[in-house]
Amino acid sequence: MLVAEIIRNEVQGVEKSYKDIVYNIQDDKTIIRNIEVLNVKNKRDILKMIEFEIIQYIPINLNDYIMKYKKIKLNEHKLNLQVILIPKSMIELCNCISKKLKSKARILNVNCDILQKILSLNLIQGFSQSGIFIECKDREFILNMVKDNQVYESHVLPRTIHSYESVVNSIRDFENVYYYGNYDPFIENYLGDEFIVQPLRLTENIKLTKNESVISNADINHINSIGMII
Repeated sequence: MLVAEIIRNEVQGVEKSYKDIVYNIQDDKTIIRNIEVLNVKNKRDILKMIEFEIIQYIPINLNDYIMKYKKIKLNEHKLNLQVILIPKSMIELCNCISKKLKSKARILNVNCDILQKILSLNLIQGFSQSGIFIECKDREFILNMVKDNQVYESHVLPRTIHSYESVVNSIRDFENVYYYGNYDPFIENYLGDEFIVQPLRLTENIKLTKNESVISNADINHINSIGMII
């Protein structure tokens, strides 16, 4: 398997041995939706309502996905949930890679969950409750909408002019746009006229582990790797 060979080549010659692999996944096949359901205590009932709501709008076979959800807001009558559906094929791929490398697949992270961890720890410089976070990748970007320090929507889009045009129309209620990952000058050039656009900066003096030195702002290119281990 090509991915396993790439990982094996990367760690060859490193003195430290690696027994676990932590996976970070979110692509256009990962489904993230906000759903409002009745406020009930029974988890099985909540799952049934989620399944009903999902299949009303998305023509998928839920048996092909692993589902997880978290509560965003609740009141006496309603639950506002963020639902994440991860393809089982992706889980199987990660397990296969780990088996090839004789390692253990320890954690499967979704990109927006990593951003949420960083938000919850108040590790972002100058951030005040709400904004747009764009994670730039090679061929696509992940648009995260944050309100009240909570990621409530996350979408994977191709890096095209059409995508950026649709983004402008969908984020007009926000003022600040933060970007990280692979540098994309098109974000500042295209969004800079209507929004305050800036690179994501982490607060200073954050240590990855007890034995590591503090991280620097240059490390924002690897924000997901940092978020997985802090």
